[in-house]
Amino acid sequence: INFNISQLCPYKCSYCMAGHAFLDNLTLVPTKDQLLNALENLKNNFSDSFLSIHVTGGGEPTFIPDFPMFISTLLDMPFVYDVFLITNLYRPIDWYSFLIDHPNCHKLSIVSTLHESQYDNVDMFINKALYLNANKLSLDVQIIMTNDNYDRVASIIKYVSETYGINIACRL
Repeated sequence: INFNISQLCPYKCSYCMAGHAFLDNLTLVPTKDQLLNALENLKNNFSDSFLSIHVTGGGEPTFIPDFPMFISTLLDMPFVYDVFLITNLYRPIDWYSFLIDHPNCHKLSIVSTLHESQYDNVDMFINKALYLNANKLSLDVQIIMTNDNYDRVASIIKYVSETYGINIACRL
């Protein structure tokens, strides 16, 4: 099941397909009641199943004010066997501590996407990824490659590989 819970994003990437829904447009944010209703419907309709949940957005899902409650509740549901979170790791590193400390953090896999607006801060992004991975969270790094950014992306991939020993997956 895919929960596309946010169109908000702090970045203005040229290849964005979400229409650049920036942080000042809070009308795109689900309310706590809407999130709780979605979780209740999940429990009522799928509690006899084994589910894989994907938490995504056309933006950054962690900008939802009630995101910690939402993801923690998903991780606590016994019939949810894994949760995939797609994030750009925009939040400060200490913000992720509730995920690291969650008793069911083994269910969580993070796909972190390095965006063109982050290219000048690759080291900060990679250090967050390394920190989360070192603290029990499964994490993959992706980067979006287009015809317009091929050379820049190729140089970032090479730099990260040579500096950190990390392979980055490309999305085209």
